[in-house]
Amino acid sequence: MAGYSAVRGGVIITNDSERRLIKNGMIVFDDNEITAVDTEEKLKPLYQHPDVIYDATAKIVLPGIVQAHTHVMGHIFKGFTEDGAEEAFYRICLPMEDFITSQDAYWLSAVGCMEAVKFGTTMINDIFHFAEVTAGVVDKIGIRGVIEQKVFDVRSLGRIGDMDYSRDIDKGFRKLKQNEELIKKWNEASNGRIRCWVGNHAPDTNSPELLKAGRELADRYNVGIHIHVAQSTREVRYIKQQYGTSSVKFLDSLGFLRNDVVCAHLTFADDSDISVLRSRGAGMAHCPVIMGKFGSFPRISQLLDSGITIGLGSDWVTLNPWDDMRAAIEISRALTGNPSIQSAQRAFELATLGSSRLLKAEKQVGSIERGKKADLIIVDPRRPNLVPMKDVLQTLVYNMTGNEVETVICDGKPVLMNYRMVNIDEDEVMRRAQEAAMGVWERSGSSASL
Repeated sequence: MAGYSAVRGGVIITNDSERRLIKNGMIVFDDNEITAVDTEEKLKPLYQHPDVIYDATAKIVLPGIVQAHTHVMGHIFKGFTEDGAEEAFYRICLPMEDFITSQDAYWLSAVGCMEAVKFGTTMINDIFHFAEVTAGVVDKIGIRGVIEQKVFDVRSLGRIGDMDYSRDIDKGFRKLKQNEELIKKWNEASNGRIRCWVGNHAPDTNSPELLKAGRELADRYNVGIHIHVAQSTREVRYIKQQYGTSSVKFLDSLGFLRNDVVCAHLTFADDSDISVLRSRGAGMAHCPVIMGKFGSFPRISQLLDSGITIGLGSDWVTLNPWDDMRAAIEISRALTGNPSIQSAQRAFELATLGSSRLLKAEKQVGSIERGKKADLIIVDPRRPNLVPMKDVLQTLVYNMTGNEVETVICDGKPVLMNYRMVNIDEDEVMRRAQEAAMGVWERSGSSASL
């Protein structure tokens, strides 16, 4: 047998239905598809001459992390939102978005994707401006992405901090047209690594007409929808004032909610909202770190028990899924007083299988199994924060920084080797991203300390 690759040695966390942990394991993949997973003792005699060998001796191999909700350009807001929470979001960040150019978008997307990869992410679900630029970056770097154009018809996102929701309907439909062009150009591109959905931004920033048009566009192209729902006090207040109901029930009244909708945050969804979401099959992208910074958190106990599909995301500013796993565990325990509500296993599953189900990619990614795509990360545990190690997965989830990720393989091809990006110049990306951010800060009138 020729034309195949193998990861040999080490411990494999398969995340399969049996949650097998294979010591001295071996993974064989032909092109981009896994063909065998077992011990090296069993597989090495059958696969003696791989074209490419990844040596994982004394290391740990895991399925790539799937991020259910990201804004990879959100690095531009690093240092603006962490201590300012919702007010900084509305008063600083949303107004600043008006000053981002397509050239800025390239470098900001690149540095965001680079951080995600270096922490072990192989798939993102990203909604923001200049989505076609982000799609191109995802293509170049070599990871998977579900990409959406940010669609809204308020005249200015920067004014809704003052509850100014004046509309420009034509503007909204132009953005929706951009989303359609994105789908036409990029959906199922790059050997299927890139898919494109519809990105209605939020129920308050979209008129009912634009939300209905987004639903129709998703139906026409048989794609999903990615939307922020019940994410802030302003959104909840506006929807209640205008429509006399909650964000979830408002969307449901439009026929918007179905099993192809990813609702980010759901911070202020109540029990009746959760019941609606469950009945419609809509899913949740849970972003515990950013919500912890905002000082608000969804009804996680009810959501976890509801049967709603839940995945983990980092949102923006920082794209470290290991922080999100820990926050998903620790904040949930603190708020509920129930130490058993979350565990390392469950948090890891949310960041892999949960997110993959949410993005309709569970047949491809989220675990290391025969027939799935070769999206793998190799971790070197020889770090003081991971020593001594008894339970492998618990040790990783509770102690990894993310910087222990040595190799990342996506769709059967390396995108990170020996801690360095394969397809982009790391130093140039960081330099150009810093320059782009400082330009935006200056044009927007925000203070820049460097």
